Amino acid sequence: MNVDHIPQCAEQCIIHKKHAGTLLRLFTDDMPNVVIHGGAHVGKSTLVQCVLTSMYNDFDSIPMLQETVTVQTDTKTVSESVYVRRGKKTVELYANNLKRYQRHIITKLLKDIGHNYTVYMQHTIVVFYNADALNKQTQHTIKRYIETSYNCLRFIFITGAMSKMSDVLTSRCANFRVSMDQTEVLTYISHVNSSERLGHTVEELEEIARMKNMNNVHAALWRISMHAEFHKVIGQIVKYIVLYKTEIIPFIPKIRECIYILLGNLYTGANIMKNISELLSVKSPRCSSRIWIEAGRYEHMGVNCTKWAYVIEGFILCCAKLLE
Repeated sequence: MNVDHIPQCAEQCIIHKKHAGTLLRLFTDDMPNVVIHGGAHVGKSTLVQCVLTSMYNDFDSIPMLQETVTVQTDTKTVSESVYVRRGKKTVELYANNLKRYQRHIITKLLKDIGHNYTVYMQHTIVVFYNADALNKQTQHTIKRYIETSYNCLRFIFITGAMSKMSDVLTSRCANFRVSMDQTEVLTYISHVNSSERLGHTVEELEEIARMKNMNNVHAALWRISMHAEFHKVIGQIVKYIVLYKTEIIPFIPKIRECIYILLGNLYTGANIMKNISELLSVKSPRCSSRIWIEAGRYEHMGVNCTKWAYVIEGFILCCAKLLE
């Protein structure tokens, strides 16, 4: 998929519009320090980048550059490479890239920002992505900067694990939880379907939005791209059943491979059998009611991937027997 559907500023946000508007107002006025938290891949970083781009027009064109930071530890002088993006009013860092001497590097970067500040300047926004990777010592150091450098520094912490954030740090910040509900998922995949001309119907998009674990952007994108593949594999299974109903056993290994493709992509066994039943009912109307009965017998069984494979195989053998 291309990136045409990814918003570039707050006004283009497809989801989290309310959060984008709130953050834009807060950042434009007397900006507080902010912790933005939520599950993986729900759009936390994109949300912040969109808001900052709306505030500073050249923000999205600034690259993330590698810088060498030299710091003095308790025992020696060391140089470490860090990736930093420096805008007019922003400094961005990925905390998970700071493996060694984390506290010393952060202290050096914050001191440099403070030294360049004058009373005529607006505050500088420091953004920490994956802030839960900051150790406790570093978080306590940042807390001191929040208290002593409020006139020149504001902080945005983006994290997927609030439990790893220090209370002394989060208590000094406004907290925003970012998540995706079913309505937002449907809005998002409808936009992607339209912009990339994927050709899914409204009913198919609603079915995808209702699926289990459909609560983040990556899952939504992956599922919408896999939906056509799902029906293709179901069609292949039904083809084996219809063509080789009297000699289905030799084709079980090939059918099992198809089943594992579907189960490995998080489709449930019940959903797989339901779609096989529907397609078989079209192929063989005379036994459609019996196929539904067989589907009902197997639908409640099995919970893990391996067991489901054998449950579906048993269902397929019963269907082949009905078609003989």
